[in-house]
Amino acid sequence: MVLPFLGPATGEEDRRCSAGHRPVAETAGEIVHCRAWQFYWCAPSIITTGERRIPRLHLGVLEIPATDRIADCLHPMEVLEFQEQHADIAFTLDFPIPPNMDPAEAERRQELTIANALWALSNRRRGADLCLFACIQAWVESSASRCAARLASHPFNGFAIGGLVPRARDFALVEAMIAAVQSEIGDRPLHIFGLGKPQSTSRLFELGVDSVDSSSYVKLAADGRLWDDSTINFQIRPLRTVFTLRSGTS
Repeated sequence: MVLPFLGPATGEEDRRCSAGHRPVAETAGEIVHCRAWQFYWCAPSIITTGERRIPRLHLGVLEIPATDRIADCLHPMEVLEFQEQHADIAFTLDFPIPPNMDPAEAERRQELTIANALWALSNRRRGADLCLFACIQAWVESSASRCAARLASHPFNGFAIGGLVPRARDFALVEAMIAAVQSEIGDRPLHIFGLGKPQSTSRLFELGVDSVDSSSYVKLAADGRLWDDSTINFQIRPLRTVFTLRSGTS
């Protein structure tokens, strides 16, 4: 939980990410966060999550909406610790930048994404057996290049581009953003979040992408639709098993 409110709402527009969560940042000793579609100012620069109190350290913290007045927060430290316990490849905590977002907010989310990545690199505890991928968030080719350049000078094991799903219809833009990142990171692995449909993966691999992921096949299957052609619908019925009993012969 974050600490108590200290000021009134600013009246700014909602700034949730595509998952419905909100990026939170500390700026100039104050913490910016939001509740009920509004922004509030809060201090000191500590969050409480469960029984733990964690400094914000000028990092991006994910605010998860809750039913009570004060929502829960997810700190980059918690993300890193969980992945160090369970994962072979870790990804840094990033903030999606939807199309047509206000430029100032897009830049703020990118800065928080970069800050979280650099923090994770400096605070990792597992050794070389855990690969750490820095997440990249951008909205056009130039911003992708800028974000990648800021991270490529550090010894990350690989990189991952997020926020491409809402831009997938403009594949020329996707290609340009991928090429911009590749020009900065060299031959280190590149992962793409969310673009895992069959018609997308082959094109991405041709561009030199190393891996992709997607949960759409699970969502489509649950809805009775094909992964490679979501326009085809199937009626899902309970499966009944019929047993035939045969008498033995002597």
